[in-house]
Amino acid sequence: GRVYGNLVALLTTMKGTPMTFNKDFQEDKEALFDSVDTVLATLDVLPPMIRTGTEIMRVLAATRELGNDQLGELYTCLGIRIHDKGRGSELFGPDATEDLHLELLSESLVAAGLPAELLEASGNPAYDASVRSETTEALARTGDDVGTPIITFDPDNPEQTSFFGPVLNRIPRGDEAVELFDLVGKLVTTPGLSEIKRSLRGAPEFG
Repeated sequence: GRVYGNLVALLTTMKGTPMTFNKDFQEDKEALFDSVDTVLATLDVLPPMIRTGTEIMRVLAATRELGNDQLGELYTCLGIRIHDKGRGSELFGPDATEDLHLELLSESLVAAGLPAELLEASGNPAYDASVRSETTEALARTGDDVGTPIITFDPDNPEQTSFFGPVLNRIPRGDEAVELFDLVGKLVTTPGLSEIKRSLRGAPEFG
């Protein structure tokens, strides 16, 4: 966003400059140098972020081989630590180190009652192909301009599209969660449905 804003500012300045202007131009320098600094800082951060995300996805892919219930349990245990306990900075924030995400994964595996050996999958690139192929399939069903989660209710039906969402700021429990799941399933499997969107969001509630 910062680099894009600098581009808009620069283009606006240039558009308002007379064609006969022939002096040293200074108004572009601040935006240009700021963009260079932002891009260089981003390039420093991206490699460890990609590595962390990849290794987490490998462990999740390995866990799914045990069953969807086991995967759901690990996903929940990770989510509690990242969101409810505020430890997301150990993955991608200023507190992140090379192995903190592995410690978080290890704790989550223990909490989920899963074999500790699953952590070894983090260094196994054999899981990358399945992660990539499923991501490609999901985006082929939704389009590229989406985030996560992506939900597919009938993955074996090539005519059934997938959808981004739902995004909730409060966790439903018990019967409320089941009712919501059924309603979302009915909604997204309705032929012709393209989009439902709302930009206003409340603060996350994890209670």
